Amino acid sequence: MGQSQPHLRFEKKYKAELSGGTVSKGTQFEYAWCLVRSKYTDDIKKGIVLLEELVPKGCKEEQRDYVFYLAVANYRLKVGVCVGGMAAPQVPRSWAGLHKPVAGRGPVLAGFYGLCR
Repeated sequence: MGQSQPHLRFEKKYKAELSGGTVSKGTQFEYAWCLVRSKYTDDIKKGIVLLEELVPKGCKEEQRDYVFYLAVANYRLKVGVCVGGMAAPQVPRSWAGLHKPVAGRGPVLAGFYGLCR
């Protein structure tokens, strides 16, 4: 699995804490977030497992973030975004009204800033 530098940095931090016996929620979330954004299916699946472990441990706001990234990961697996050599699917026309650029902040999709970056 080829990973970019941010993946390796967060993986190193995660494994260091894991070898110490306790991984912080922040470190586990950062690593899971990187894995979910990967183009590799195995990385996304690993990110899903890490996020699922975090859901019962978090407060309401944290749970919202964990569930959001779980949804993103499962969507990417379902539509095949991460399958090697396959083009990313087009955004459905029904989403056209949800995608609005915001000056200086990038695109907004269903209220989440920067999701399309």
